[in-house]
Amino acid sequence: MSGTNGNDSVNIQDSTLAAAGDVERERAQLVRPAYRNVVLAMVVIGFALNFMDRQILSILMQPIKQELHLSDTALGFLSGLAFAIFYATLGLPVSRIADRGSRRVVMAISMGLWSLATATSGLARSFLQLFGSRIGVGVGEAGFTPSGLAMIADYFPRAVRGTALGILNIGPMVGSMAGLLIGGWVAHLWGWRAAFMIAGLPGVIFALLFWLIVREPWRGMADGAPREKHPQPSAWDGTRQLMRSATYVYLVAGTGMSAFALYGISLWMPSFLARSFGFSLPTIGITLGPVIGIVGGAGMIAGGYIMDRLRRRDERWAMWMPAIAALLSIPALLIALTLANAYAAIGTYALAYFLSVLWVAPAFAVIQAIVHPAMRVTATAGQLFVTNLVGLGLGPQVVGLLSDLFAPAGTNSLRYAMMICALAPLFPAVFYMLAARSMKTSGIHADLASAAMDN
Repeated sequence: MSGTNGNDSVNIQDSTLAAAGDVERERAQLVRPAYRNVVLAMVVIGFALNFMDRQILSILMQPIKQELHLSDTALGFLSGLAFAIFYATLGLPVSRIADRGSRRVVMAISMGLWSLATATSGLARSFLQLFGSRIGVGVGEAGFTPSGLAMIADYFPRAVRGTALGILNIGPMVGSMAGLLIGGWVAHLWGWRAAFMIAGLPGVIFALLFWLIVREPWRGMADGAPREKHPQPSAWDGTRQLMRSATYVYLVAGTGMSAFALYGISLWMPSFLARSFGFSLPTIGITLGPVIGIVGGAGMIAGGYIMDRLRRRDERWAMWMPAIAALLSIPALLIALTLANAYAAIGTYALAYFLSVLWVAPAFAVIQAIVHPAMRVTATAGQLFVTNLVGLGLGPQVVGLLSDLFAPAGTNSLRYAMMICALAPLFPAVFYMLAARSMKTSGIHADLASAAMDN
């Protein structure tokens, strides 16, 4: 009998070792540079399609305004709140689903939904119909960004995570450039409705490719965590734990105000160039597109790379650097909006835009560092809730309202509204400094990681 028990113990031990070996082999396959770079490229393309469908409305606002007879307030609502309310609100429950299940599935379905909604925007015949389509875009995009950021954090270890997230955020810049270029030329040749349809349909095909190629990593895989099901706190407990972190709270507040200035200026810049300098839609796409895509992409990579370098000296540089960049962006934005020469204005705006996006990779990297892997999607969704509601929702809306308020100033009404918005980076600079002060001098501690599992 004892011999049987001994054999059973040996068999159990052998099975355990075999299972552990299988897990390590799977980890080695998924984190090998070739495959994880393929995954990174797939998520980058998804982000590009995401922001192309989001940005294309900005260059189409003038023809939409003329055909549908809309005010700047209405246009600000379509480009901001109509999208952001549903994007931000649904991002939280969808993130809970993604944290508990497959992020890959959530991302593929989300991509298909927003792409179809973008295509149907071209069928709109009234403000309400276009509003409905923009809601569809927001609903679809709600599940992609938080899941994508958390997935990349599980593929790339912390030492190179900032750089990986910087590369990841090239996608939004390339997508925004594509939205301006495609929107400008297609609208010029075939009208704004065709522009929406051509922008939306590729995403449906790519969603299927994403589903087939990308594999789901387990939570904490790149950090050496075992492959096991981590218990998750309830939605209330998870929110309470996040709110206990001063770093998280200040960081979220800072990113919200950074996005307020970024979106408030960038989504109205095509209309500003058309009204103040008489630029045609193709000209706007050719001149402004590279600023968003190339300069913005360089800013995303630089933000992650600089952070990875500087925080080796002191982790607080992850927040000090975005604070400094925010302050420097203010004079650059104000100068760009007051120059009389269009191309000098665009050149100065390029510098301002570079500075305005340096916060993105550091912010996402810090969030991924201070929360448990099982809560990364939820934590990112909470940050994006504020960023999109305050930034994407209120930024364009406030500029539109101020522009209508300053209407007696004629074509300069939009210029004055954007100049007021250009002062907003003062606020994130303060919040980032507070976030840096809340960090322990010995480094970023995953103070939420253990708390998340205690409950």
